[in-house]
Amino acid sequence: MALPTVPTQSTPPVVQTSSRPISGNIVTVPILLILIVGISMAIWKAGLFARISHPTATASQPTIVTTPRVCKNAWQREERGIGNHANEGVGDFDIQPTNGCFGEWDTLPSSWADFDKEFVPGGDECRIWFHIFGQEKPIGPFGPNDMPEFHWRTGQKFRVATNCTIKFFRNG
Repeated sequence: MALPTVPTQSTPPVVQTSSRPISGNIVTVPILLILIVGISMAIWKAGLFARISHPTATASQPTIVTTPRVCKNAWQREERGIGNHANEGVGDFDIQPTNGCFGEWDTLPSSWADFDKEFVPGGDECRIWFHIFGQEKPIGPFGPNDMPEFHWRTGQKFRVATNCTIKFFRNG
């Protein structure tokens, strides 16, 4: 026995619609990310994020770079032997101002058992930073009245960032 056929009606395909209106405040994820990155960069450029290792200078303390940035001409000066006093028989030598960056590697004469240093001419506005070879960070700033005592081995290399001329001389 054959089953009776039921006439079918043609129905249109079902389309799901969102309950949200098409126009409105819909922000997609890529647009949101672009906005966040853009605002963050604007804040960073404006200098609103905390500065790391950059203390502000006062009138009595000139600005000296606090990160181990090396002067552009330091490498060329080293190649010419400037700063290497290891084999010299001098009683003293001067290091000129470096304008806020660290100069070439300097080496004390190997004949010096003891030494000292002073600003020439001295003044309360003079400051110096030392970056000793092998140390991660520079130390300083030091002024004319608080210079540290160093007990370096012969041939110790160091860089100096200073705003005044500094004279190194042999003691004894």
